[in-house]
Amino acid sequence: TVEENVLAGGFGSSVIEVLSDDRNWMPIPIKRIGIGDHFVEHGTQAELRAKYKLDAQGIVEQAIEFWQSLSQNIERPAKRADKTAKRKISPSL
Repeated sequence: TVEENVLAGGFGSSVIEVLSDDRNWMPIPIKRIGIGDHFVEHGTQAELRAKYKLDAQGIVEQAIEFWQSLSQNIERPAKRADKTAKRKISPSL
């Protein structure tokens, strides 16, 4: 989720809360983009959006980083099949 506000108690928190209340919900990775729980100095909207990566470029960068972190943790189906095949090569007699 993306919000131009603090993350704590924001829209992303609400989405996670609603999903976790659904008994059929399968946990999925969620990236919340927003401002951490700290003091934000004054500035123009453009300056602050750029600083906290809430402008278009920052959001895209964070989405790509998140996607890459997910893809590093996902085992490819071909690799799983290879491991399974290797385990079944010779039955014990």
